Amino acid sequence: MHKLTLKKLPNFDYKANLLGILKNAPAQGYSVDEVRLAVKAIDCLEKAKDEASFEDNVWEFVKEKVNGAKFVMASKELAEFLDDFK
Repeated sequence: MHKLTLKKLPNFDYKANLLGILKNAPAQGYSVDEVRLAVKAIDCLEKAKDEASFEDNVWEFVKEKVNGAKFVMASKELAEFLDDFK
């Protein structure tokens, strides 16, 4: 089980950004198994208030998607967010 604190930084909300990454499949799309993992992660996030707890396999999926995402901006807040997924 992995826990992630859902920080709300100035101009950057972890929960909102993470939901955006997970709900929008990468260019190559999601496989059937990835859809199931994404749904588990999204469900966990939508229920969470200040902290989300992910099963290990779901956490690995979330980390992979965050680290593979492309961003249209650069900021200290984004860098802090990405550091939490190393």
